[in-house]
Amino acid sequence: VKMSVDLAEAANRAEVEKQAAVIAIGIEGQIEVSDGLAPGNRLNSFDELDGFVKEVLTVEPTKQFIIKADRNVRYDTFNAVYERLRTHGARRIALLTETKKGATQ
Repeated sequence: VKMSVDLAEAANRAEVEKQAAVIAIGIEGQIEVSDGLAPGNRLNSFDELDGFVKEVLTVEPTKQFIIKADRNVRYDTFNAVYERLRTHGARRIALLTETKKGATQ
């Protein structure tokens, strides 16, 4: 079953910036983030995610965010991450889904 997600920006590889901030959601709902420069960092709560997003946008208000999610991630977890980005003013959000091991779509 394919689910279409209407995001502000489609995630073609060409549209993904090298320095984009990445929010990765694991199958168990765990969240790791990177500002595009530093290595990934595991978060323990949505409050920490809020802090990360605010910090990144303070430094660079037009920063692109990429949400990378396993296709089996629960929709409510993905939606919570997406809504937090929008709430804090992120305007450039792309979605990458992992469909098979090693394959990114």
